[in-house]
Amino acid sequence: MKKNFIFCHESQRITKRVLCCLTMLLVIGLAGCSGKKVSMEPSGGYKDDGQEKEEGLSLLKSFEAECLDGSTFTQDNLAEKDVTVINFWSLTCGPCIREMPEIAEFEKSLPDNVQLITVCLDGADAADIVKDVLEEAGYEGITLLNGDGDFIMTCSAIMYTPTTVLVDSEGTMLGGAIIGGRDNLEEVYLEAINSALKEMGKEEIGNEEN
Repeated sequence: MKKNFIFCHESQRITKRVLCCLTMLLVIGLAGCSGKKVSMEPSGGYKDDGQEKEEGLSLLKSFEAECLDGSTFTQDNLAEKDVTVINFWSLTCGPCIREMPEIAEFEKSLPDNVQLITVCLDGADAADIVKDVLEEAGYEGITLLNGDGDFIMTCSAIMYTPTTVLVDSEGTMLGGAIIGGRDNLEEVYLEAINSALKEMGKEEIGNEEN
């Protein structure tokens, strides 16, 4: 009888632990996928760790990154635009893959002074898979796979995917990071872009295709 009681108690303890782990995995899957450390403050009511917002955080002052198509992307490419939206994602992140069609559509609607690019954090050794995912989503914009300088530092700061940040023509962060998948992604992006443009004294953009 004592052995049976011990076995039953141990089974209950293991079952509770398994259920707890499954619950944690479900929460992570709904909000986004964890990865590397993030030092950028979220915005728009997203994940907040209680730290003060880091205004004017210098992210991409000097770097060289390899694009999926084999071309090179540097700080000079940022300098050509008022605002650059950078979406960090990974192949192992379900929410990242699900939102890519919406990102693809939004990228095509942007005016000349705003660009959207993506960074696949685990795509350096899986370029063919990255290409398949983006083609399936209809994304035709720029995707970076790896690089040096500030690009490495910025990628190493990412804790959750998807994470999106906005930078100005000098590679300085605008506002806070947008963390986790969102049902109203276009609205969130548009609000963040227009907030940045307004601060610059620039004309805001609409959500219609150009």
